[in-house]
Amino acid sequence: MKTFSFPAVLDDAGKIALPAEVTSALPPASVVDVVVFLREDAGSEGEEDEMWRRLALKSFFEGYAESDAIYDEV
Repeated sequence: MKTFSFPAVLDDAGKIALPAEVTSALPPASVVDVVVFLREDAGSEGEEDEMWRRLALKSFFEGYAESDAIYDEV
């Protein structure tokens, strides 16, 4: 499973634009799983908070192994 992490802002229609590096890595009609981490206080996040957020995100995805893909079909 490939993962991508990037900051995003919802537009007025409630949509998130994917960065070009993400869309170029996705084959057409790809099925993807989306996880959204909502920042509690957007705009006031300090450097340390950002570091913890990235560590949590990295740890979350490290817990997923290719052998877990069997559960995606359940």
